[in-house]
Amino acid sequence: MMTTDRPFRWHRVAGMLHAISNTNYFDAFPDDEIETLCGLTARLTRIDCSRRLAKLPNGAPAPTCRACHRRWCEIEGIPP
Repeated sequence: MMTTDRPFRWHRVAGMLHAISNTNYFDAFPDDEIETLCGLTARLTRIDCSRRLAKLPNGAPAPTCRACHRRWCEIEGIPP
């Protein structure tokens, strides 16, 4: 279980790291349908919910969604 005072956290979704709501998806499980900060709606897989968030199944780093990153920075008041 993850606790945080931030409204969003990074989670692997559809092969990329996307920001998801800590309020709406505090516990995210395989087969849950979620919406990311960039507006993508996707069903989570077992791989998406594994503890190896930063890696793809082939061991390569998972790319970060730029749209989620920009939106997160706007919300946090941080220059992108």
